Amino acid sequence: MVQNVISSMQSIPGTKGSEIKNKMLQLQQKNKGFKLMIQIVKVLTGDNNVTLPQDVSPSIATDLKNAPTTSVDVERPFSVGI
Repeated sequence: MVQNVISSMQSIPGTKGSEIKNKMLQLQQKNKGFKLMIQIVKVLTGDNNVTLPQDVSPSIATDLKNAPTTSVDVERPFSVGI
């Protein structure tokens, strides 16, 4: 599902589309676990061209099958009222 959203966002034309593409690329580069999750998804869907890193056992991969995927980059201002 996440890959479908990324693919859809990368096909947006124009300057806004390029801004979105750059933001998605930055997001993927900052989130080191995202690449691992994509590899696990590919293995679980039957892609034989992908191998898991040695530190990820098959049981861990199957446990992550239904893991929630969230990304939050929020700046929250606080104000003190008198």
